[in-house]
Amino acid sequence: MKQPKVPMADDEPLNTGPGTLSKDYDAIKASGGIDLQIKVEKTLPDFILLNTMISNKNGCAVCRELKTNHKTRFIPILL
Repeated sequence: MKQPKVPMADDEPLNTGPGTLSKDYDAIKASGGIDLQIKVEKTLPDFILLNTMISNKNGCAVCRELKTNHKTRFIPILL
């Protein structure tokens, strides 16, 4: 069984570091909002972990843009 892909973006490195998710998930770390959007569009993950306070672009703006994109709008986002 393949591991679910989960991109994560947070302004606090400890929140996206090793051990944040169990080994049952393929964690994809993003450095900020723009990086997260790029990685989401490339990987089409199973769900997204997103903080509202991230660098480059506000997490709410990232969420809004992902939900208006026809390729990514059905991906669940946990803020």
